[in-house]
Amino acid sequence: MGALEATERPRRRAAGSLRTAVLAALVESPAHGYDLTNRLKRRMGPVLQADPRRVYEVLEQLEKEGLACSVEAHASGHRPRRVFSVTPLGRHTHAGWLLERQPVPLVPADIYALLAFSGPAQAAQLLAKLEEYELDCMEMQERAMEAEIVHASWRSRMLNVTRAAVGEQLQAELRWITRARREIQEYLAQAR
Repeated sequence: MGALEATERPRRRAAGSLRTAVLAALVESPAHGYDLTNRLKRRMGPVLQADPRRVYEVLEQLEKEGLACSVEAHASGHRPRRVFSVTPLGRHTHAGWLLERQPVPLVPADIYALLAFSGPAQAAQLLAKLEEYELDCMEMQERAMEAEIVHASWRSRMLNVTRAAVGEQLQAELRWITRARREIQEYLAQAR
């Protein structure tokens, strides 16, 4: 399999982002994995792709590290579920994350690497990869702007700020894609 086929789609986010979101959600309130997944999807939208399998993996890892704990809860008519909650160590870790300086995310490393280490022979594949990335960005931008909340609550305001930031970042990504595509096409035209 070539380098272009082996790269992950841009919408896949680093495990650290999901880990941060899961722990923050547990600080807010205990939950079972499925409920937590739905809450993450509702609150984070396209910023974070949360599928139940990955959420459960993160919950189990947080539990192993002592940042979360779980108890089996029984509800009438339902099978028992593990409800996770944050531990004191988890609260302390979350508080520390709020004080940490966060790195600035740049263009996905796989796209950079593909452009930096490819040659004219891979131009068609690069253009296809850029088009795929562009479609992903446009889809995320559409989803980010779908449901602007108009309530005056803290949560609504922070969600709106997050969605606006995502929209602005995606617009910048789309401009970058246009430039990268233009550079490739101009080079190919000159090389003929």
